[in-house]
Amino acid sequence: MEILPPDAAATDYERWRDARLEGLGGSDIAAVLGLVSWESEFGLWLTKIGMRPPVVETPMMTRGRYAELMLAQWFADQTGLALRRTGTWAVPEFDPETGRTVAGWMRCNPDRFTSDGGGVEFKAPDTDDWGNLWRDGPAEHATVQAEWCMAVTGCPHWYIVADGGRDGLRWWRIDRDEQRLQWMVDRAADWWWRHIVCGDPPDVDGSTATTEACKESSSPAGSLLGQVEVPGCAGWAHRRR
Repeated sequence: MEILPPDAAATDYERWRDARLEGLGGSDIAAVLGLVSWESEFGLWLTKIGMRPPVVETPMMTRGRYAELMLAQWFADQTGLALRRTGTWAVPEFDPETGRTVAGWMRCNPDRFTSDGGGVEFKAPDTDDWGNLWRDGPAEHATVQAEWCMAVTGCPHWYIVADGGRDGLRWWRIDRDEQRLQWMVDRAADWWWRHIVCGDPPDVDGSTATTEACKESSSPAGSLLGQVEVPGCAGWAHRRR
């Protein structure tokens, strides 16, 4: 189910931000699975419980946002596929207290849907990442993001499209694998239940990502007993508890 329109990040930022905090999105799954160096499970947990300020857009993130427009047109021209913008999606859940269907914790923000029934994720890796992570196929973190989008939306396949610099436009199609998706959903559900619903923090590792997350948190170094006021978080945290 689509819970927010495509332009929500620009027109209703607080609602869009809260929708990301209230679940696990495609950009979170790689950290849950331990596949990236720039975010750790502990850092992700701090963000989700409101003890770490929302991520501020970096120059690389800005580059990727603008590159998405170019890549979308390039991909459409090469494949003949029509692309459609979309918003925030969530797997519906039944709320026994209200007797109504509500947005669950499984969420994603697809870049586009495609006219052949799939979706697409656009990436603009820098030169180093391209040589190290992308040259022989899509980077692992992009693959699990695409798979998570399939799990949330129900699409049968997903495209990963990357700007390869001198290599030109590169794209791959990832087909739905029910067994792998179920494994991923089970891992994510266990993480969400233990660390968010039950409040049990993940292990603190010695990674740079965890160190930086602790520095950015509202707590004194190492104590993690403080709390930062992020507008809109108190209500959803209370509902989740």
